[in-house]
Amino acid sequence: MRRLLLGAVRLLCALGMALPLAAQEKKAAVLPFIGSAPETGLQLGVAYLRTWQPEDTLGTRPSSRMGNIVFTQKDQFRAFIESDKWTAGNAKRRQWGAIVALYPLPFYGYSVDAQGPRQTIDNRSAEFWVTASRKGRTAVWNSLGARLVLNTTPEQDLGWCTGGDSTFVVDCAPAPAIRHTTLLVTAARTRDTRDFLFAPTTGRFIDLSLTGMSTRERDRPDSDLYFRFRADARGYRTRGRHTIAVQGLLINADPYAPLDQQVVMGSNTMLRGYEMGRLRADFLLGAQAEWRYATPLLRERLGFALFGGGAQLDSEFDFDEGGTFFPSVGGGIRFRLDARTRSAVRIDFGVGRKGNSGLYVAFNEAF
Repeated sequence: MRRLLLGAVRLLCALGMALPLAAQEKKAAVLPFIGSAPETGLQLGVAYLRTWQPEDTLGTRPSSRMGNIVFTQKDQFRAFIESDKWTAGNAKRRQWGAIVALYPLPFYGYSVDAQGPRQTIDNRSAEFWVTASRKGRTAVWNSLGARLVLNTTPEQDLGWCTGGDSTFVVDCAPAPAIRHTTLLVTAARTRDTRDFLFAPTTGRFIDLSLTGMSTRERDRPDSDLYFRFRADARGYRTRGRHTIAVQGLLINADPYAPLDQQVVMGSNTMLRGYEMGRLRADFLLGAQAEWRYATPLLRERLGFALFGGGAQLDSEFDFDEGGTFFPSVGGGIRFRLDARTRSAVRIDFGVGRKGNSGLYVAFNEAF
């Protein structure tokens, strides 16, 4: 573990030093990372963010490179690095990244309404991805990406879920060991008129993507093929120092997809306040709205936000037979790192139903 941590720290430092000195518009920050989430407890680590934007008349968007190294109270470790580069006039976009995680996953059962005892899947994984985007019509980009996920979880028997109440119906089964390699290929079409990527104030964003997943178990020669569809729509409007942001999200995954590729609730972007992996489903339909206020304090670097919304999860694309709605409300503060690109650190506290809550620390706005 110590060698892995030292290697990740050296990688982040090397990335910061390797950037060309001639780019005077580059801004970099290395910050302590302190936060928490329901599935992790207290989080401690270090985060890195570097942004740059050319001086041109073509409206080129800022490029960025970010990463973090995090240890958690529940014996989890995660090292992350991502690069996002735009060419002149936003004609092309290139993204790549990697994650190494020793990250036990919470497991309550397979059903969207399962309420068995909390169990842990001792998941160890590494992910690598690359995405290429090319501009088509005005404000429209076509993208093709690939992601490789390697899981090396040892075999384990979690047993059957027991218990339940009037809200959650128990429908569980023993969770299998996650021992597979998954290759994901995603094709997407995006219309994006936002003025800023990191903290939009005006414009719209509509993204439609289809992902094919080929999974191969370690002890089987053949592969299985699954699909996932995602639709993400956002809108922004600003008056003075006030910004209203809204988002609608739909995800429909193959019901037989691997456990780590199912639709799960809870994150620092949608359904803030719920433990990630608390519930698993094949279908999610959600919406949220957020009010953001940029104060004149600290040279206009400090801001506040309030958000509310929720999502409905179900086992299929049909809510006539059931499905459960999960609300999410909360607020937070923002501290802007760079006035030009509007990159910032945000701290959000979200509250859900039945006493669920979570504190989140992340770069840039949730959506």
